[in-house]
Order: sequence, then structure tokens, then C-alpha cells
Amino acid sequence: MGDKANVNFRSLPLGLSERMFTEISIFIWELGMALLAATIVFWLPNIYLLDMNLTSIAENVIGAGINGYISAFEEVRYQYFQTYIMYSAASGAFCSVFTTFGNMIEDTYRLLYLGYPWTSPLNLVGTCVLAFLVYYIGRWAALKYKPSASKSLAESLEKLDNHDRRLRFQMDRDLEATDVAMFSLDTVGARQQVRARQGRVFGNLSSTDQVKLNEHLAVQIDKRDRHVSPWPKKRQIALLLLIYVIPATNLILFHVIPVSWYIAGAPKDNRELVDTFLISCMWNVSGAFVGKYLGSNPVKSNVHWGTFRVNILSCILIGTAHNILLYRHYFPGGDTRLFAIICQRFISDFCGSESSFAGFISDTMTLIRSPAVKKRIAVRNFIYNISSGVAIFLFVVFSVGFVTSYR
Repeated sequence: MGDKANVNFRSLPLGLSERMFTEISIFIWELGMALLAATIVFWLPNIYLLDMNLTSIAENVIGAGINGYISAFEEVRYQYFQTYIMYSAASGAFCSVFTTFGNMIEDTYRLLYLGYPWTSPLNLVGTCVLAFLVYYIGRWAALKYKPSASKSLAESLEKLDNHDRRLRFQMDRDLEATDVAMFSLDTVGARQQVRARQGRVFGNLSSTDQVKLNEHLAVQIDKRDRHVSPWPKKRQIALLLLIYVIPATNLILFHVIPVSWYIAGAPKDNRELVDTFLISCMWNVSGAFVGKYLGSNPVKSNVHWGTFRVNILSCILIGTAHNILLYRHYFPGGDTRLFAIICQRFISDFCGSESSFAGFISDTMTLIRSPAVKKRIAVRNFIYNISSGVAIFLFVVFSVGFVTSYR
């Protein structure tokens, strides 16, 4: 997904206990982020304008902006190890639950079915255009807040008009060249290799410049050693606890608050409200983890087939679940309220979380920003996802309707 500086958590030279702790940390962060997003989405009522679901559009657009904001922070080098895991969980689990590609396709079909030939494409195109714009704004805001995220090692030395900045920039390039950024060299070996390159690049430096370079090298290697530790800091533990407290607090509140306070639905009583919340969290979390597993494909021909696969699968599942909901009276217990809630939440929560609208936008924007990839590849990636999603969803819905019409 681009030339990011975030580390590969499973490739670091860690001991067995540290590796196990890292895997557990990844799971805890992703579970917490998924539950947090599920709690937020559960409270949001569906608001319609011209029969367009403005809530769904807002979730996709805001989620794309959050993903763009986080993607910039992921590119900062030498951060705390748990910080990389947190960013990865936020851009993965949180944005996957908060945004939904499959439900956007479903809304587009619903508008077409209701007889809105102009509103239907407006819903699809408008959501994507707004998402691209807000993604860019989110990334721009992150770079303004943390300028170090925008420092590219491909930047030319001539653009740095300050002598000290040029020295530090060249040192960072040397550190990158010796793979210190990926924590693969010991401190002594790193110093020897970098100093050998110093002589070739800078030639005879003054004693003052040599001292500055050595000080900068010492600081960078100290950051590497300090931030490679997988153990969380106090503020990261506090943030993680807060993330879990929010859904737990909501679960307690749903037992005691009047059901009329819940404006996103109309449950019969508190018990149904609690059951609906638990079902929603279950579908959202399972969808996020299934989407992560299925979306981990490598890039092929510059197209992110992992994201493409989860989005297409989501459209198939939504179309299938709609047919099950439509013909639920043929199933045992299909006429019960619980069966309807499970099917409806499967469509909105599991299929929404399993797909990745934020990942789709991020993949496309990454291809657009990459100088090594032609812009037509980004356009092809966009068209593949949209056209295939619409076509497969329509095929599933109409094929079942055609078969049942001859019963």
C-alpha cells in the first residue's frame, strides 16, 4: 500500500515471548478499534434525503478522511512500536467497521429499484468523489499537524536550503540505506556502515560538521533502540482501556435507559436493545477480522486484489441475505423478530465490516500518488471495484427473483 515507513510486525528480530506479546497486542488493538466503531455506528440513526441514506454516505466519507489522516502518521519513522500497531488497527479494523462498500452498492440498487434513475448514480458517484476529497483533506491536515510525516527520502538535497538540514537529511538517507529504519542492524554495525558512507558522500568534512553528524546519528540510533521495544507505554495502555470502556459502558446503559432514548431503532424493550447491540458487535467484529484475513492478498498488476475480493464477497453476501430476509417465512423460525434482526444486522454490520470502502479509497489514492504507477492503473482499480460490485449484486438479486417467480 505505498512506500510507508510502518514496520512489518512479524519480521523483527524479537524473542519468542515478545513475538507472542506482539501478536496478542495486534489482536487486542484491532478488537478494541472494531468494538469502538461498532458502538459509534450503532447509535447513528438513518437519515434520508431524496431517499438517499445520508448516514451511510457520511460514514463512508468521514471514514475515508480518518483513513487519510492516519495513513500520513503511519509514514513517520521511529515511532513507538505500539503506536504502529494502533495506527494499523485504526486504519484497518476501525475504518473497516465504520465504512461499508457493500452497503453503498446496496443503496445504489435500492434507489434504482424505487425509480430514481438520476439519484442512484448520484449516490454512487457523489459518495466516491466526496470520499476522495475528504481523504485528501485528512492527509493534508495530518501533514500540517506533523510535518515530519511528509519528509520523503526521495527529496533532493538541493531543496534543503540550510546546511545543517542537508547534513541531517543525508544522514537519514544513509540510515535508510543501511536498513536501520527496519531495525535489522546492531548499533555498532550501523555506525560503521553509515560512517563509511559519510566519507564517500561528504568527503572531507570540517570537525564541526563531523560532530553534528555523529550527534544526529547517535540520536537516530537511540530512537531506533527505544522505539523497537514491543512493550506499551502508560499513555497507550490508558488509551486502550478507554477504547474498551466505551462499548462496555454502553452495554450497561442499554439495560437501564428508556428504549425511547435509542433513536437509531425501535426496540420493544431493554432486553431486545441489549440483544441487538450484542448481535451488532458480534457481526461487526467478525466481519472486520474476516475482511482482514481475506484482504491480505499481495498486489497483482498494481491492483489490490485483496480489497477487491472482500468488496465483491460483501456484495454477494448482501444480495444473498436480502433474498433470505425476503423469503424468511420458508425457514424454521423465519417469522420471528429475532430472525429478522439477525438478518438485518448481518447485512448492515457483517457485510459492511467485511468490505472495506476506506481501503478501496486508500488503495486508489495510493496508486494515484505513486510516481511509479500510471494513472490509468488507479482508474482501472476504481472501475474494477465499482462495476464488478454493482454487476454481481444485481446478478444475485435478480437470479434468485427469477428462479422464485417459477415456483
